[in-house]
Amino acid sequence: MKIKVFDSASEASKFTAKKISDLIKNSPESRLGLATGRTMDAVYNHLSNQHKIAPFDCSKVRAFALDEYVGLEPRDENSYRYYLDFHIFQSLGFDSNNTFLPDVHMADLNQAALEYENLIIKTGGIDLQILGIGMNGHIGLNEPGSKVDSRTRVVDLSESTLDSNRPLFKDAEIPKKAMTMGVGTILEAKEIVLLATGKTKAEIIKNLVNANVGADLPASFLKTHSNALLVLDKDSASLIS
Repeated sequence: MKIKVFDSASEASKFTAKKISDLIKNSPESRLGLATGRTMDAVYNHLSNQHKIAPFDCSKVRAFALDEYVGLEPRDENSYRYYLDFHIFQSLGFDSNNTFLPDVHMADLNQAALEYENLIIKTGGIDLQILGIGMNGHIGLNEPGSKVDSRTRVVDLSESTLDSNRPLFKDAEIPKKAMTMGVGTILEAKEIVLLATGKTKAEIIKNLVNANVGADLPASFLKTHSNALLVLDKDSASLIS
């Protein structure tokens, strides 16, 4: 896994946004895997700004969300469907028929997970997967203990993940389950970019860089990928040599 360190979080986010826009410009029918969360806010803001300055066609891009909470309706402001519609899909002119999230509203969630896996395969697989990293080393919502060959499935969220995300829910109850792409699903992407910024991520980035590959730190499995890039700012990289 290669590492690229920038002087600021803004520069790291802008670089990640440019990776996305370059792919779309060079391959208008590309397939994207998209993360959500606070780290991604700046990425999608830069991407929207790039699109305003020099528009590029996103209408044929197929986008797959990493995960979705179980129990939230699409219009709920805390759902990842709402997040992606608001931050990227609507402003960049994605065709709604080409934007996909795990169907957490099916009666049979195991079947929903299987259908999401099959949809990714049917469209040709993901060209570029964007990731963040949780404070406990999760990617997507693959919590510690997730296996390298895990597939899209329903997971129980760890207490550390719930604590990290709880402020976003204000007075609303945070769901304790989600459906996420598996580690194995993520590793099948042709290219992976993991972005981490800020001092709060310094400790987990140090652990990631130094860790042996294993389920205790799911992000460590990215070290086995031939085209994975870790994008950092100086703060998140401050504890690595």
